[in-house]
Amino acid sequence: IQGRLLYLHDQADLSTISVSMREGDPAAPTARPGDLRQAFDRAWNGTVAVVTGVIIGAGVVLPIALFLALGLLVASRVWRPVRRLVEKVTPPPLG
Repeated sequence: IQGRLLYLHDQADLSTISVSMREGDPAAPTARPGDLRQAFDRAWNGTVAVVTGVIIGAGVVLPIALFLALGLLVASRVWRPVRRLVEKVTPPPLG
């Protein structure tokens, strides 16, 4: 068995792999008369999609931002009197 393993090991060491590669023929670009029109149509549709996305995003973000701003305004109006009250009640530190 060990002789067979040595034989297979030697065969694997001496084995080679042959690879042949060939460059294919380059494809010639073919422009059809309607390609430019299609490019402009796709560009316009892309522009409309971006503007639509911005409007939808603003419609989602704006109400949330207004809600948070209103909450911060109310919190700042409430926090100042509460902080003054706490400062009057809290005794100064000893030391």
